Formats: sequence, C-alpha cells, structure tokens
Amino acid sequence: LNSNGIYTEPVKKTTFKASNDNYQGDWQIDRTTRWKARGMVEVTYNLSSVKMQSVNDRDVLFVVDNSEGMSGSKLDRVQRDLKQTIYELINGTNNRAALVSFNETGNILSGFSSNITELYSDVNGMTASGERSYNAGLQSALSLLNTYQKQAGTDLVMVFITDGRPTREVSAGNATYLLLKDTQPALTINAIQLETGNIVYDEVVSISDNQFISSNEML
Repeated sequence: LNSNGIYTEPVKKTTFKASNDNYQGDWQIDRTTRWKARGMVEVTYNLSSVKMQSVNDRDVLFVVDNSEGMSGSKLDRVQRDLKQTIYELINGTNNRAALVSFNETGNILSGFSSNITELYSDVNGMTASGERSYNAGLQSALSLLNTYQKQAGTDLVMVFITDGRPTREVSAGNATYLLLKDTQPALTINAIQLETGNIVYDEVVSISDNQFISSNEML
C-alpha cells in the first residue's frame, strides 16, 4: 500500500489450468475487482470455455466428367484445381482420395489412396472425348464402393463434377444414385456444375444430395 492506502503492487502472474490435460478449445476470461476493506481487494474471474469439436477423417471420391464438352481449357482447369484440392485434402492428414472419370462409359482411375504423386498422375492422364452419361460415372463409383469398408470416425464424400446435361442414359442416373445411397448410407454426394450458368439441372438434382454451380474462376 502507498501512503494513500492504495495497493500499487501489480499481480505478476495468474494461472488457469484445465482439469483435463487433453482439453482442446477456446477460453474466455472476464475479470472484475472491488474493494472489500482497506488494503483488501476482491478479484473475480469469470471463465467460460468452448471445447474444440473433433474433425473426422475423410475419404473423398471424385467422379469427373471427361466427355467431349470438357475439352480444352475446361479440362485443364479441372485438372489443375483437382490436384490442388487433393494436396490440401491429403497433405499432413489421414484423408484419402479416389478418382473416377466418365463419358459414355465410366473408368476407375484410382481406388482410395493417400499417395499424392500417383493421384496427380491419374488426374493428368484424363483426356476429353465422347458423349456424357451420368449413370456411367455413378456405376463405376458403385463398383468401387461395393467393397468399401467405412471406418469409424471417417466421413465418406463423393464430389461429382460435370459441365453439362447427360446425353446418354438420361434418366438412368437416379436409380444408380438410390442404389449408392442404399449401399453406403453414410455417403454424401455433392455435385458441381462447371460453367453451366445459374440454373441447377434437374438431372443433377436427381443424382446428388447437394448441388453447387462453379464459375470459371474456381472449381
């Protein structure tokens, strides 16, 4: 205390410790003070915390349109963005990616893998030709997932990428979509329409859980 009875010595350190040493999350601390008596100050700390939610590992199956409509800059862009996405998905994680391409037929390019170099090679090997059958791509995805064993704590996601309406087996995709959902109930299917304007195709809605429209700036 100084000559006026005011406490001037700062508190050098205040330590808070979680009772659970494995706790991960955010803490917020509010402090209030009041004089209780001459030479005595009451300091109250109000502490609240939000525990960090665990993030599941992910197995992501990319089903990519490589029909004639994807030729040129579209396919170049998809290949570039796919490689970037695969890197960000896998690098330093337990995540995996698989790859299917389709035109009028489907082609399993890679099963689930964490080998970035091999996945890059599979992406680079895609070329554009032929007509477009959503069902062909979904049938190949179904073949791949028929033997898939989902692990606890792992999310299963399909990303279906196309730049146009199907020109073959136009109405067949929905039945295969329903079979996929029956075979893998935890599967989430996200569809991306690439440079197709602002209208989501009915055919895309019929084969996916969520639909997105991509501009030419990003996938």
